Amino acid sequence: MLLSRAGTACARSGSATEPARRFAMEFLLGLMMLAASLPLGRPSPEPSVVAEARTSAEHPVAAIEATLDWRRQYTIRIDGPEGASFSAVSAETYVDAGATPEGSGDRGQQFDGTAPYAMELVPPAPDLRYWHYALVVIPGGEGNLTVSILTGDGD
Repeated sequence: MLLSRAGTACARSGSATEPARRFAMEFLLGLMMLAASLPLGRPSPEPSVVAEARTSAEHPVAAIEATLDWRRQYTIRIDGPEGASFSAVSAETYVDAGATPEGSGDRGQQFDGTAPYAMELVPPAPDLRYWHYALVVIPGGEGNLTVSILTGDGD
């Protein structure tokens, strides 16, 4: 017998299905508890190195270059002794999906910084057919630097 919503007892036919229903309810409850214990979203993947170079006494300049995909996220990272200064020069070339003169070109920039340093690389335009980035880093004093292009989107 079961209680109806009104609180009155009602007879149920097919009492042989009671164990199956109980199993189904316990199974669903177990699935809900398992789902509640799982983390939301995908865990952040470790960044992967696309290009990397180091300065040293023999090689006082670090130069890196890579062909990039505009759909991915990239970061420039420069590591070394805390506060180590550097100068950098970058150049990028890009071609849009239609290979039009208006959506293609090249650009460069110069900047100075101190380690540790990080900068997001932003594509010069959406929907690129080709994107190439190059960076040269010159340390400002003693201490070696590691220059990297990283992607953190898990690919």
